[in-house]
Amino acid sequence: MKKTLSLYKDCDILALTHEYHSSDVFSLEEAESLIKLYARASLVITTRIHVALPCLAMGVPTILVVPSFDKARFGGLINLLNHIGYDQNGYFMEHIQMDEMGYVKNSEEFIRYKDHLIRLCLAYM
Repeated sequence: MKKTLSLYKDCDILALTHEYHSSDVFSLEEAESLIKLYARASLVITTRIHVALPCLAMGVPTILVVPSFDKARFGGLINLLNHIGYDQNGYFMEHIQMDEMGYVKNSEEFIRYKDHLIRLCLAYM
């Protein structure tokens, strides 16, 4: 992992936290701004599933950090994402795919789910 991250040494590192705002308009503007930021990223490392999934969909290399595995929360999604952390038994787990140069790359497993959802939505319309 350390060797992989060293490939990104010339990239800017941003640490983001999200605050709760009661204004829907502000929240939508903030969400749009964050999505644009994530879309330009070389790599996203996050503990937030709601950050990892849009990054995956946009093709941004992503690593989900799972401090403690929660099957209800991650069970159906964990195999779609690069991830590090601890499984339900407390054992360290690491699943990170890399390209031939050693850069993080996302699994393409999610594409069949994406395509299925698109077909369902189009059939509904």
